[in-house]
Amino acid sequence: AGDGDSTTWIDLRRILHEVDPAAEWRQAYDEAGRLIRAYFWDPGMCGIDWDAVLEQYRPLLERVASPDEFADLLREVLGELGTSHAYV
Repeated sequence: AGDGDSTTWIDLRRILHEVDPAAEWRQAYDEAGRLIRAYFWDPGMCGIDWDAVLEQYRPLLERVASPDEFADLLREVLGELGTSHAYV
């Protein structure tokens, strides 16, 4: 197994992380759309063409500049479902 008394420390100050916010918003949007489809209470999505809704709002992703703006966009998308059982 291993020695349970040993601790290894890693110096994280040397790690570089490049962030591409626009790419992150696109990925998060696609993931949110997939999760909403998978777990929404009505398998028929209240008769809404969910793929069409996602495509309708997708161009707005290019204008998102902050997490708050991204959350606002998701709220608008969820609003298309016309239900009080969906939240961001």
